[in-house]
Parts: sequence; structure tokens; C-alpha cells
Amino acid sequence: MRIIKLESAEKKDFISYWSNIYIYDKEDVYTNNINTPLNEQKVLKLFEWKNGGEISEKKINSIEHNYLPNINKI
Repeated sequence: MRIIKLESAEKKDFISYWSNIYIYDKEDVYTNNINTPLNEQKVLKLFEWKNGGEISEKKINSIEHNYLPNINKI
């Protein structure tokens, strides 16, 4: 089992650490849908990217219920 000790870190150190752990395909899906105003389509694409592929109907329902109503608050 791997134990992670939480402590304060500089932003660059945080990103450096976690970027070595997470490797995602389709970097273009991420870059085309981030750092711009979000809409329903972009949020769904980002969830698909994070999920590593197609999203199940159950997950889509959860996204639509829990995230999309708050899209303007993000």
C-alpha cells in the first residue's frame, strides 16, 4: 500500500508530482476544452478524457445532475 503524506507545496511541485502519476491519451481533447468558458459539450468532453473513453449512461446522468447545473459557478 502506498501512503501519501499531505503537506503544503508550491504549485509547480504539485503539478510535477501528479503529472508523473497520471498519463492520459488524447491530450488534444484536454487542451481544446480547457482554459476557455465551459459549456455542456466541453464538460462532457473533459469527463470523457478523464474517464479514458466513452462515458456510461449512469455517469452521464450523474454529470448532468451534479455538475452541469453548476457550470456557471465554475
